[in-house]
Amino acid sequence: MGRKMIYNKDKGWLRMRVLPCVALACVAGMTVTGCGPKKDDGRSEAARSLYERCLSTTMLYTDSLRDARDSATVLRLSACLDYELARINYVFPPDTDLDVSEGENDTLTNLTDKFVLLRDSLLYRFAHPLVLRPDSLPADTTSEPAVLAPKVQ
Repeated sequence: MGRKMIYNKDKGWLRMRVLPCVALACVAGMTVTGCGPKKDDGRSEAARSLYERCLSTTMLYTDSLRDARDSATVLRLSACLDYELARINYVFPPDTDLDVSEGENDTLTNLTDKFVLLRDSLLYRFAHPLVLRPDSLPADTTSEPAVLAPKVQ
């Protein structure tokens, strides 16, 4: 109880100056390293080209599918898209598709899903055409009432 804490002015002053300086040096170091030139993330130009070609091909076939008028056209376009995408993939070196970014891969997946959904809905509609119900209103009855009335003999 009789022990007193002696405050050393020199250590308090030093502590008050050093801690903010260290924090400022850390922030400056992170800023300098963060603003440096970006490193190549390992993606090749071939991966970007593969993505662009697959994207344009899938979009082209999706647009063509919208104009299909029968199931034979739908099936032909689907087979041609499969063939074209395989042909594009074989033009590039092996494992180029592994370098396609996650966002680009998601874009291709969503576009392919859109193509498949459109294809399936068109095939369903061609197999199950809408049945037109007859009109619930009778023919015009005001023009010739004698035709509709039974003949009395």
